[in-house]
Amino acid sequence: MSRNANDWTKKFKSIAESISRLDVNSAILDGEVIVLGQDGRSDFQALQHVLAKDVERSLHYYVFDILYLNGYDVQSLPLIERKNLLRTLLDQNNMSEYSVLYSQHIEGKGKCFFKKHLHELPLWRVYILFCFQK
Repeated sequence: MSRNANDWTKKFKSIAESISRLDVNSAILDGEVIVLGQDGRSDFQALQHVLAKDVERSLHYYVFDILYLNGYDVQSLPLIERKNLLRTLLDQNNMSEYSVLYSQHIEGKGKCFFKKHLHELPLWRVYILFCFQK
């Protein structure tokens, strides 16, 4: 699901299939689908091309949060605990082999970091929630 409640499962079929490999009964993961450019950075134009033309291209899903797991709403846990839970879940299931990757974070002084690096950050994002039940 996109942040606008659009179901993108068919467009991101390879990611949905990868997520289904997780050894869980149900989960809601929050992250961003990207296409890597030749410089190794996310390439939004390439992602738009994939979405518009329905072309095959290597997609990567960077997951930065877990909201629900096996019947439990984990949103009340501190973010760092959810991130640890997420990292463990992805690592135990070897998800990096399937282009489902843990999104790193920076602890402390976030305002200073963003103020210093804001001009380097893209102003677009395609955030996707993958919700599934087995």
